[in-house]
Amino acid sequence: MHSPAHPPSDAAAPDRPGEEGSHGEDRLDLDFGLRRVFRRASVVLLVLTCGGAALAIGGFHKETIAACAIGAALALACVVVRSSSVRFDSFAWVLLGLAVTSALQIIPLPMSLLERLAPASAATWRGARAALEQSLDASAPVSIDPHATAQALLLATALLAIYLAAYHLSRKRRYLDRLLRGLIGVGVGLVVIGVLQVLTGTSRILWLYDAAYPMNRMPFFSTFVSPNHLAAFLDLVAPLALSYATALDDAEKRARWLVVFGVLAFGVIATFSRAGIGALVLSTGLIVAFGESGKRPISAAVVVAVLVVGAAIAGPLGLELKRMSTDVSASGWAVEEHGHTLAWRAAQRWPWTGSGRATYAAAATQVNTEWPGVTLTHAHSVPLELCAELGFVMGPLLMLLGMGFVLRAAWRRRGEPHHRAIAAALCGLGLHNLVDFNLDMPGIALTAATLVGALTASRRTGVTTSLPMLIGAAAVPVVALVVTLRTIPELGPRRDVFIRADPQRAAQSLPGDYFAFLQTGATNRDVAALRHAHALHPSDVETLLALAQLTDRDEAFAHLHRIIALTWRRIEDVKRVLESRSPTPAEVLAVLPDDPERVAAYLTVGRPRGDVLRLALERWPEGQALLALAARLALDKGALAVADQYATALVATGSRDGYRMLGLVHRAEHRYYEAYHLLLEAGDPLSMLDAAECAILAGRAAEAVTVLDRAALPPHLLARHRELRDRAVTESTRPPQ
Repeated sequence: MHSPAHPPSDAAAPDRPGEEGSHGEDRLDLDFGLRRVFRRASVVLLVLTCGGAALAIGGFHKETIAACAIGAALALACVVVRSSSVRFDSFAWVLLGLAVTSALQIIPLPMSLLERLAPASAATWRGARAALEQSLDASAPVSIDPHATAQALLLATALLAIYLAAYHLSRKRRYLDRLLRGLIGVGVGLVVIGVLQVLTGTSRILWLYDAAYPMNRMPFFSTFVSPNHLAAFLDLVAPLALSYATALDDAEKRARWLVVFGVLAFGVIATFSRAGIGALVLSTGLIVAFGESGKRPISAAVVVAVLVVGAAIAGPLGLELKRMSTDVSASGWAVEEHGHTLAWRAAQRWPWTGSGRATYAAAATQVNTEWPGVTLTHAHSVPLELCAELGFVMGPLLMLLGMGFVLRAAWRRRGEPHHRAIAAALCGLGLHNLVDFNLDMPGIALTAATLVGALTASRRTGVTTSLPMLIGAAAVPVVALVVTLRTIPELGPRRDVFIRADPQRAAQSLPGDYFAFLQTGATNRDVAALRHAHALHPSDVETLLALAQLTDRDEAFAHLHRIIALTWRRIEDVKRVLESRSPTPAEVLAVLPDDPERVAAYLTVGRPRGDVLRLALERWPEGQALLALAARLALDKGALAVADQYATALVATGSRDGYRMLGLVHRAEHRYYEAYHLLLEAGDPLSMLDAAECAILAGRAAEAVTVLDRAALPPHLLARHRELRDRAVTESTRPPQ
């Protein structure tokens, strides 16, 4: 143990008396006074930057990223401008490596070199220029979305600046305390906003912007587009409040901080984020496990009590979520699995260089060959996403180095309550990001970088001049201005609006964006643009439909066949396009799957074609769905003999539907008692009701009552059941005439 007079070299030390101006020299008083003013301003700027990004829908708009970068740069300048010693530590080199890698990905390379390093990127650029009938550039960048990568570069710069500012600021305990309290205040504010949004019944973020999840499906999201992101932010600040509660001996102050922790825990639980709640449990468990041995039982009991109370209060708030159908939850898991699979495929397609930072959306569509409608902007796993965007070299390297430096600092500072809480919060965030993409949200990433800076802050001396950092801080606003003015909107609704407004310009700027080329091809009826869109997203149904309308018959039929293989949900669109080509029955069957059930389902869409049905019956003479359809069509036309023939053939195949069709034929022939027995043999609920009706018509009302009493019916048939039973009872009690 270190004595109080000699704190550890890398601990946040208290201010020395000399820093309060006790030397009596006016110049020294002025220096220390200015230094305090600048550091206080830095604290305010850090809290405003993190909180502003969180309040601005998570901060993913490029203008918000630029504002955060400028705020972080100002905070850095304020904290180092009059510092006698600055350091550029190990984790700062990791963040610098991320920024440099992102910058290298948008620098044009000779096509010959690009072919060797990233052949998939070269193919994307080549295909884009050919689709637009433009000459191939002599050079092109690795990134298949340079605008998104430039915005990611700006975010990486902001992360580096805010990390360095927090690092140097947290070397003084008083400023570390103010910084942590400010971040906790932001978290409490987000919970309050979320509660107010729920109480007012709005489904909009800040009552202005449409949320990603409707109110009736995921009610608690506050200012983030997803409840998962809100949970991740609160997971970062809840352990900080818990550290104050467990470190204080004053009962009143401890109770206050426990209330704050309870509010933040309530916010996490109310989101019903599985990974978010798991991260909260992990971080609180780590705080208790590594706390002072004498306080562990008390701390554990208090934490459990607060979590239980928070869950009890958040339970009613989550009733709307509980009413979600099970298929919604299943689809959520499916989306995550698709994101992981596509990320791995993209990483294999760009193994050395990656597809470019923040280009996962464009890279994933290129390797999505079987999931139509799945166009994910993120991989739902930060490690896999970094491998896809940075390659198998830089992605794992930066992750492992960053994790190693954070864990090393966490182990060294495990005996200090606030630093132990920061380490626990970061561990929880790491767990969450194995199955989510919270670190892609600037509001969360900036807060995490701030906490890492507070955790790794060291009293070790560094270089004596702060000029390099001041120059870097001064360059950040320039980079922010250039990126804001020169790049198109970020991924999301604003980019979609931009693409629809000017598809040609969007296609020239975004060689890897299938939607830009789809819009260009659809607007200009340009087959070349559509073919490049298809290459960028092989499973996109809209592109295949557009190609089917503009290409020759053979190619069009191949595209329609591909759509049916991908999804049956678009069968109406497929039939509309197919019938517009006036296909022969053989061509229709060639487009459809080699399955009589699917052929019959296709024929039931719209007006069925008799010639196609006849050819299908020649190919599958025992196809039950085809025979049932043929019998039904003949019955509707009044061709009872033909219907009887098909129904008899259907019975011969062993299908009980044949008995129903024969029963309906006999009913049409007014042979009600025969129809009654055939419909009873069919046995399905609707046939049982029809059998009862035929029994009534045949004068066997008592038998109809018996059938109706033993019939097990779904709810939608109960009204007819009551009507028929009342009618049967009336008929059975009527005296014979």
